[in-house]
Amino acid sequence: MKVTSGRVMNTLKFTLGEMLKNAREKKGMTRTSLAKFSGISPNSLVKYEKAQEPGGKIPGLLNMVKLARILEIDP
Repeated sequence: MKVTSGRVMNTLKFTLGEMLKNAREKKGMTRTSLAKFSGISPNSLVKYEKAQEPGGKIPGLLNMVKLARILEIDP
């Protein structure tokens, strides 16, 4: 079976978006409170949590590190 880079990227996006959302919810945080702590806009957080969907996106390195520290997850 051949795995294309597109399929791998879609899997990565899905995993990342779900991981961020689950970690935020586990900490009992809203997107608004996470935005305040991280300095990342709530709109960007929505896009990160929906990375696998059209219009979603993967956070850059700096934002990923900020989120990982706050949510206590491995970047």
